[in-house]
Amino acid sequence: MGSPASTPQEIAREAVKLLTARRLPPTPDNFQAAYHEVAGTRPLQPFPLAQLRQIAQALPDRTPAQVRFKALFNKAVSRHSWDDLEKLLTQNPLAGAAPAAAPEPATPSAPPPPSQVPRGPCCRPSWPNRPRA
Repeated sequence: MGSPASTPQEIAREAVKLLTARRLPPTPDNFQAAYHEVAGTRPLQPFPLAQLRQIAQALPDRTPAQVRFKALFNKAVSRHSWDDLEKLLTQNPLAGAAPAAAPEPATPSAPPPPSQVPRGPCCRPSWPNRPRA
């Protein structure tokens, strides 16, 4: 491995030489590791197609929003598109659902008018018909 390999063919040739020097069998995993070591790159993680299809089957599809979400999820999985999955999952998946009730403001409101203030027996005049002096 004198000079760095620059073409895919040169990288593959150097990877086979590396496997031979290390006395490793030329399995797909060993070759991939050696290839990326020679190229100075990282191997891509395989797309978890079976697991994502299993998740897609478990997704609910009772409402129109759920049906649409499931269809978009299946499309992204079938295209092996991490970008589409990320967009779908980071958007609001409950866009069709009713919004949550907003909390009441914490600011104090004006007091109710005196006619609406509840009065107990202690606060009522004893003789309502008696004129005041």
